[in-house]
Amino acid sequence: MQPNKEIRMRYFLLSAVVFIVSLSMSAQKIDSTNYYIFNNVQSQLEEGNKALNFEYVNENGEKISLRSLKGKIVYLDIWASYCSYCVSQIPQITALQKKYPEIAVIRISVDEREQAWRGASDRHNIDGYNLWANGMSSPADKYTLDLFYFDANKKNKTPASFELSNPIPGYVLIDQRGYIVQNWAPEPGTEELDDMIKDLLY
Repeated sequence: MQPNKEIRMRYFLLSAVVFIVSLSMSAQKIDSTNYYIFNNVQSQLEEGNKALNFEYVNENGEKISLRSLKGKIVYLDIWASYCSYCVSQIPQITALQKKYPEIAVIRISVDEREQAWRGASDRHNIDGYNLWANGMSSPADKYTLDLFYFDANKKNKTPASFELSNPIPGYVLIDQRGYIVQNWAPEPGTEELDDMIKDLLY
């Protein structure tokens, strides 16, 4: 088959698949509102974009903002006391603080109850930047936003839909100028994160 003819054939097949999928999605009457909300938020969190500022309180009631940390590499750990995996990562976050004392490792609790955050902080001897977001408030809710697709359920006459969620833990790496290096950054203790931090430091 000649190259141009083969390319045209591939394009035709791809177009046919897209058309069939589009018809299928239309027939299911997908609620795409959340899909557009998700994409709008994600466009704000792309690499190289200005990081979303936050201002949360620490255990002494002092307000700490991202703007106040300009000039430092910032690693956000968005967690909660009810999240068992988040809690299991506390030693790794502590080790990261000790390994790179020159960067600002910021723990942001999204617990609804202040006492739950304080209690977990005491139990696990959390120190350093330890902030409370008073629930899944902005911009923690944007940094952790995710999207799940649910297919149509004909038996219960449920249309297909996109549902928003805020899975945690969520990690964000921000450079010295306050720009996003990576949202959903690598977990603490990984070689990938070490490499990214070293690139920013050196």
